[in-house]
Amino acid sequence: MIYDMKSDVQIAAEAKLKPISAIAASLGIPKKYIEAYGGHKAKVHIDILKTLKFRKNAKYIVVTGITPTHLR
Repeated sequence: MIYDMKSDVQIAAEAKLKPISAIAASLGIPKKYIEAYGGHKAKVHIDILKTLKFRKNAKYIVVTGITPTHLR
């Protein structure tokens, strides 16, 4: 059997993005801790950890990335 696999670019192009404000609200993150970059991405301020320490199952996950650049 041969499966026609989609590339990561095809999958990303087909994704239906939710507004970051809606995602933050569904997670109970107050607006004062969100620094939006457009409608679909944001930074969450580190001060939110003070409010999360009372939540038994709270997690703060840091996601980073870099864009590779050519060496000259």
